[in-house]
Amino acid sequence: MAEEMLQTISKDEIERARFRSRRIFQMDQQHDRIVAQREGKAEGLAEGKAEGLAEGKIEIALKLKRAKALSNEEISQFTGLSLSEVEEL
Repeated sequence: MAEEMLQTISKDEIERARFRSRRIFQMDQQHDRIVAQREGKAEGLAEGKAEGLAEGKIEIALKLKRAKALSNEEISQFTGLSLSEVEEL
């Protein structure tokens, strides 16, 4: 009887260890998903800012060209756009 009790207790310990291992694995996966989501959001924000800045530079360059306020070279210098980009506008 004592041997049976020992086997029952041992099985429970093994099951508890399996449960803990599964739970740790699930928590690790959840953590990885959260980290990936945060990284994705940060990357998206950075891309959005870069696109917004580029669009702003183009808009300013277009206004300067329409106003004929500066030469293409000066617009390129002040906006950071290449001379060919300014000329294409």
